[in-house]
Amino acid sequence: MPAYDDTDTPRLAEIARMLKDFRDEWRQGVQELVRKDVYAVHIAALEAKINGLDMKIATTDTKIKENEANAHFKQNLLYGTALAAGVSLLGWVLTSIVGGV
Repeated sequence: MPAYDDTDTPRLAEIARMLKDFRDEWRQGVQELVRKDVYAVHIAALEAKINGLDMKIATTDTKIKENEANAHFKQNLLYGTALAAGVSLLGWVLTSIVGGV
């Protein structure tokens, strides 16, 4: 049987140090994985929020355009009414002048 060589055998302190290093590396790896997952979830939530805001902006834009078109229609209606009243008044004046002669 070969002689016992204690130079290759790790001491208890060396084993503890190796286990501590392994634990630190393991923690760091797990933390990186967790960070990546949290980051991915955060990005997905931000994208969903941005999409929701884009839809709200589009809806608001549509409402603004509808309101502007409605206001333009009302303005044109008012101008048409004023023009019709003016033409009617002019006709009444002309009829009064021609009929009064």
